[in-house]
Amino acid sequence: MKIHIILLKIWKNLKQGIFIENKNILINWNVKFDFLNNYDTKQDSGDRITYYFKNNIILKGIELNFETNKWKHLKNNKFEYISSIISQENAEKIVNHLTTYIGIPDFNNIDFKNLEDYDCKCEWSKFERKIKIYRIELHGGFAFKIKIGAKKVVDEYI
Repeated sequence: MKIHIILLKIWKNLKQGIFIENKNILINWNVKFDFLNNYDTKQDSGDRITYYFKNNIILKGIELNFETNKWKHLKNNKFEYISSIISQENAEKIVNHLTTYIGIPDFNNIDFKNLEDYDCKCEWSKFERKIKIYRIELHGGFAFKIKIGAKKVVDEYI
């Protein structure tokens, strides 16, 4: 019964925004970047401004540094997702953690014991929100990325 309550609370929070448990802050989705003030640093990278959020605990215990981008070419750009590059070890831990707390993924073709398939991912979705963990190429090797937010944005490979 307790797991069911946690599942409902996680999705209820994700419907509204990203809840940072250790700071007791809910950052609402769709807020204009001008009003986004809970980040640690931001960096102008030409076509985008990246906002970095450090030392966070989200989704019932996942420790994660994450970021989001404001794309300069888009008008009315709003906060719609977070992302983080994670190791294979952390990806496996997060998949197991989320499976425990929010249930079996809607889609999962990641085999952590045999990672021959480059294009592998694991996804949960509800209320037009999505959590996606997928494999990426990084500096000549591979890593994983987690994206959380609006389905339409999470499905873009950025």
